[in-house]
Amino acid sequence: NEVGYSGTTGPDGKVVAAGDAVSWASDGSVVRSGFEICGTVTEISASVSGPCTVTTDGCFRSPNYPEDYGNNQSCVVTFDKSVRLHVTAFDTEAEFDVLTVNEVGYSGTTGPDGKVVAAGDAVSWASDGSVVRSGFEICGTVTEISASVSGPCTVTTDGCFRSPNYPEDYGNNQSCVVTFDKSVRLHVTAFDTEAEFDVL
Repeated sequence: NEVGYSGTTGPDGKVVAAGDAVSWASDGSVVRSGFEICGTVTEISASVSGPCTVTTDGCFRSPNYPEDYGNNQSCVVTFDKSVRLHVTAFDTEAEFDVLTVNEVGYSGTTGPDGKVVAAGDAVSWASDGSVVRSGFEICGTVTEISASVSGPCTVTTDGCFRSPNYPEDYGNNQSCVVTFDKSVRLHVTAFDTEAEFDVL
């Protein structure tokens, strides 16, 4: 994106296209703890049968969300990639209106946050014939992202990249380049560099 980040403000929410480089360089003086930034795939597709809805960024919602879902509704959502689920909202009739993930039922106010659903596996929803609630919104992030790196930065198997020696201080005069295999949205989990001189 041709924008430099330093100090304590990182590129949170910025999108990096597949193949574009993210570069890092420190100067020869002050060092800090550096950064950890994770990428989530911006294009996830899912198929749905029934009245649930799916967004282009991989979120799925109960029927009529954020308004109340109806009685006797059911749907099935299937992702094209393996995803980790992140619950942004979950409120269903406890024990009767159930979202099933990996053969485990979720209801009430506790959703399947952090659960991984394999590509092609079904997530199903069913409400009974009485009480209704606002339902749910759950987003999936791809669990397998690969990135190449040149230099002393490190990349994890779940698509996070870190400054050299993170969480300890990085060194002087270090540089690296990270390139993702897919288009990703960056999420900064930690960012502390020398303002204006050690730049991502």
